[in-house]
Amino acid sequence: MNEIRRPMIELKYSESVSAKDLGTYFNCLNNEFKTFIKDNNYQDIFSDQLAIKEIKPGSIEIFPVLEYVGAVLPLIDQANVIIDFFNSISAGLRLLEQSPDKVDYSQKKLSNYKGLNGLSVAGDNNVINYTIINNYGTPDEQRKTLASFDNTKSQKIEKHINEKLLEGKKVDNTIAQTVVFYWDTARFNKSKPFNYKGICRKISPNPYNVIFDDEKVKNYMTRESHLDKPWQDLCYVVDIELTEGKSKPVYKITKVYEDQTFFQETEDNEN
Repeated sequence: MNEIRRPMIELKYSESVSAKDLGTYFNCLNNEFKTFIKDNNYQDIFSDQLAIKEIKPGSIEIFPVLEYVGAVLPLIDQANVIIDFFNSISAGLRLLEQSPDKVDYSQKKLSNYKGLNGLSVAGDNNVINYTIINNYGTPDEQRKTLASFDNTKSQKIEKHINEKLLEGKKVDNTIAQTVVFYWDTARFNKSKPFNYKGICRKISPNPYNVIFDDEKVKNYMTRESHLDKPWQDLCYVVDIELTEGKSKPVYKITKVYEDQTFFQETEDNEN
């Protein structure tokens, strides 16, 4: 990395910082970095594992670095990429603080932002700064803060994240009749005997865990072959209900129309 400009994460705290919160922060930071690499088509240039080159004492100063893939020549300035990444996660945190009604993040992404926000929530005097260190100019010019999140901001962000996470766990009961359903993942073994996940696009593009109204429906859809095909590969016409589960929504299959079961190579032609 060009040592003239060094992106830095600076964590300020009054007495101590929780090791658990710090570990969660790094994990969530790397999760969001993976998404950033993919969204910007950097997969052939950089590894999606963010590395830490240096941590300085006092207030914790963290200097991330990027790892180039294979024999790729370092033609892209790492500093600019990390600065773009800092701006990306800072923009997400600001949006959650100021305009949570405009946020349409997945539950996973919300959980990542909760982890990124957790350090500054944990202590009244905790502050996270996303900063660029320049080795030139006046002292004021040598340190430029891209974004700063203190406890007051972070408490507001935390509240909005928790509200969004709660919204994702609650669903209005949705009932649909004679609709197409197919398995997304259905792996069965002794350690995970009920790992049924399926999709009904008339209700949602997302896969949900599946339960059954009775054993006859369950046996037909999970234990029997049809049309000379494994049951995992078939499309079923069902009556179905999306309802609340213990921690997230689940599909309940209430009826299967056995004479309408069919097979297709892809889901593109699904009605």
